[in-house]
Amino acid sequence: MVLIDANPISSQAMLARKAGIMEPSLVGIIDELERRGLVSRIRSDRDRRRNQLVLTEEGEGTMRALFGSVKEIEAPIREEFSPEELDQFMHYLDRAISASAKR
Repeated sequence: MVLIDANPISSQAMLARKAGIMEPSLVGIIDELERRGLVSRIRSDRDRRRNQLVLTEEGEGTMRALFGSVKEIEAPIREEFSPEELDQFMHYLDRAISASAKR
């Protein structure tokens, strides 16, 4: 949902590339999000064979609620670090994620 929100009116193929997964895997995820009323598929005006994805109003609300929960959970963790330590921590997390993506 975050990818859809950050890349409005994107195609499924483009989002699959950004997520680093195969398009057929993404289709199943999108099917479930659509079934739950969180995402809508819209036929592309430029290419009628393609779907563009958008969050529904319910999807936007769900995402806001999830981010609110994450902020609440992260707050005590963030309070334990100075801004410099948090920057360094995030740097190491980014490196770890990059290293695992190379596999």
